[in-house]
Amino acid sequence: MKALKILAITVLFSFLFNLSYAQKNKQENDINRIINLYLDIKNGLVNDNGTIVKIQSNKLYRILSRTPFRGLTEDQGNLFGSYLAEIVDNAQQMCYTVNVKEQRPYFAALSIHLYDLLKQLKLNDITIYKQYCPMNNAYWMSETPVIENPYYNFSGYSTVGKTTEILAANK
Repeated sequence: MKALKILAITVLFSFLFNLSYAQKNKQENDINRIINLYLDIKNGLVNDNGTIVKIQSNKLYRILSRTPFRGLTEDQGNLFGSYLAEIVDNAQQMCYTVNVKEQRPYFAALSIHLYDLLKQLKLNDITIYKQYCPMNNAYWMSETPVIENPYYNFSGYSTVGKTTEILAANK
C-alpha cells in the first residue's frame, strides 16, 4: 500500500513537472510543424501540384493522429480537441487523391478550422495572413501578404483575393 502511494505521488509530480515544462517551452509542441505543413499544402495548390498536396496532407494527418496535444496545456489541448475531428478529416480526404480540383474543397474547410484554432491558441511563431477568394467564397492562410490564390492557378486569377485578417506571430 505504501509503495502504491509513493508511485502515485511520483507519477503526479512527474505529470506536473512535464506540464510546467511544456508551458515554458512553446517549441515542444507541433503547432508550427502543422502550420508549415499547411503552408506546403497551400503552395502545392497554388502550383497545381496535387502530388505535393497529397504527400504533405499525409504528413499532416500523421502528426494529428499521433501527437497533436504534445506540449500544450490542458486548456489548449481541450481547445485543440474541439477542432481535431474536422482538421483530421479534411487532411485525410486530401490524401486520397492527386486531383487538385478534388483536394480544394477539403483545403477550404481545413483552412477555416485551422485558422480559428490558431487564432485562439496564439502559439504561431510566424505572422499568418488570412486571405479570401471572392470567386470561390473561400479562405486560406498565407505566410506573406502577397496574394497567391490556391483556388485558381490560371492567368488573371492567381492573384485575385484580399487579406482579411492578420494573426501576429507570438514569439
